[in-house]
Amino acid sequence: MVTLNRPNALNAVNGELSTIVGEAMERAESERDIRVVVLTGSGDRAFCVGAGLKAISRTGRSCSSGACTTAFQLPAT
Repeated sequence: MVTLNRPNALNAVNGELSTIVGEAMERAESERDIRVVVLTGSGDRAFCVGAGLKAISRTGRSCSSGACTTAFQLPAT
């Protein structure tokens, strides 16, 4: 189980969270015994609001430059 743990920011994805979740997914993919990963969000207000706009504004990126694209994709089956 992977839990997004930024409840004060409604689990908005920033660079650190993106890296941590990506590494967790890569570990899960490499483990033959893992067949499913459950992704949850901490707090009681939101699962995940998406990209952290504060982090995006600090980098000077906009959605048109790719900063708002999905960080994770499922492999083709």
